[in-house]
Amino acid sequence: MKLLPMTARRVCCPCRACCTVLAIPEYESGRGEPCPQECAKGCRVHGSDAQPAACRAFSCGWLAGAGTDADRPDRLGVVMATGRKDATAVFYEAQAGALEKSRVKRLAGLLASQGIAAVAVPLPGEDGQERDRRLLKG
Repeated sequence: MKLLPMTARRVCCPCRACCTVLAIPEYESGRGEPCPQECAKGCRVHGSDAQPAACRAFSCGWLAGAGTDADRPDRLGVVMATGRKDATAVFYEAQAGALEKSRVKRLAGLLASQGIAAVAVPLPGEDGQERDRRLLKG
């Protein structure tokens, strides 16, 4: 997996894809629904005591240095969550069909070569029901 040098720093804005892919129980927003705290500059409550638990626990793979600028979640259509204790990365679909992109499969393949399984989490169906998670193959 291509990682940036430690001197390089990535920032969220203008990407706010995680604001849509994470379910936020505190605001009763489900996966695929925009968080009510999302605004043009990002998140109104990021870094404050009011930040929801799901957001505090989330670790963005792209911010951590995975991939290239083209792999930024809002460009790729997939938010990669890393930092789990087990050897998995979770790929949350942010744009319909994005899990099928060759670039996403390439990232999954790079992770697999390092012994990290990529779990794909598709957007909920039109009826709002969660769809089956699956192992993403590179």
